[in-house]
Amino acid sequence: MHLLLALDKSFEHLAAVAVTSFLLHSSFESLVIVSPESEKFEKLEYIAYEFDVPFVHQMLEETSALYRLPKDVQPYFYCIEALNQVIPGRYLYIDADTLCVADLHLLTKLELNFNTPFAACSHGRPMPDRSLILNLESPFHYFNAGIFLFDSELLKKYLSPSMVVDFYLKNQCLCRFREQCSINALLRGHVQF
Repeated sequence: MHLLLALDKSFEHLAAVAVTSFLLHSSFESLVIVSPESEKFEKLEYIAYEFDVPFVHQMLEETSALYRLPKDVQPYFYCIEALNQVIPGRYLYIDADTLCVADLHLLTKLELNFNTPFAACSHGRPMPDRSLILNLESPFHYFNAGIFLFDSELLKKYLSPSMVVDFYLKNQCLCRFREQCSINALLRGHVQF
């Protein structure tokens, strides 16, 4: 399993705490950082080195779908570019403010398959407005896009950065939580909760 974050340089301090908390509790094949900047993430690279985890920095391409969005909305969509991994495998995506407090070995056993290549936690409370607007199975079938697990190869059938941006641009009035609503709608029926 790879640990995956999408952020800009201004979130590196916060991400350093998050990454450390995850590496203290589990081992990962690599630490992958997706960012729009060519700047180095020295703190994150050093932490990966100290935990003997390969560090991979993927910069967003100039042709990235998120650049079709207004500039003030683009940072919310960095996570969709993180979904576009070329190395096959299982990825745990986390926001820079997510902490790990226990071992994650059960995630390695969670089956991701052709029909459900994505796993996430329910928002924790019913979201009837999101359920109705996005045509979800129930008010509990809305997830927070701040932490999720996915299989990079299997997910490609259901989701791409371009699909998420297109959905958002065509349905902005439905997407109160921008990228999160877009991903929830596009993955309807293909998420393990």
